[in-house]
Amino acid sequence: MIFLNKTSRSRHLYFKRRIKIVGVEDGSYFLQSRSINDMGLEGPSLEPAEIIVRVNPLPPFIQSPSDGADLREKTAQFQWLKVDKAVRCHLQVAEDRKFQVIVADAKDMRVIFPSRNLLK
Repeated sequence: MIFLNKTSRSRHLYFKRRIKIVGVEDGSYFLQSRSINDMGLEGPSLEPAEIIVRVNPLPPFIQSPSDGADLREKTAQFQWLKVDKAVRCHLQVAEDRKFQVIVADAKDMRVIFPSRNLLK
């Protein structure tokens, strides 16, 4: 439970102390709190508030080649959308959808996105 105090001059609540929760996976969680006075009596709980935890970056959305593309050249160009705060990517190419037969594995690719000024 998070202990909250209400100031006499405003209706804003503030944390009396910080808590740190570790080991939480990405996902949807609910936060609920209640006040406890100096005698230990608890007030009613606030309505649960949904919070979204996103610690891990989202996977990049692949722009090209498209799913099911038939590549007929010896080289292929891969493009994906920028993921905020991502500095490296891990790219794998496999013969099967479950990635049991991996044919290429680039584990530490630096993410470089072109400047917006290139399209003049």
